Amino acid sequence: MADWVPLIDTTKASGLLDNVIAILKQPGLNLTNVSMVTPGGVAAVVGKLRGLVRLMLEEAIKFGNNSVVQYRGLIRQRKV
Repeated sequence: MADWVPLIDTTKASGLLDNVIAILKQPGLNLTNVSMVTPGGVAAVVGKLRGLVRLMLEEAIKFGNNSVVQYRGLIRQRKV
C-alpha cells in the first residue's frame, strides 16, 4: 500500500507528477501500471497543455505504456 506524499513547496503540475511517481514507487510500481486517469478539474491537474494528466500520459509513454485512458468529469458528488 502506498502513502501520500505531502505537497510542501509546490502545487504545479511538474511537482504533482514528482509526487505521483514517488507514491507509485513505494509499492514498486511505475507509470506502466497506470491504466486510467480521472482528473477532478483543478487547473494544475487538468491544465490545457502541461497539466498533471498530460504529464502523466507523456511519462507513461516513455515507460512504453500507450494505453492509459483519460476520463473527465466521470465522478460527481451527489447530495442526497
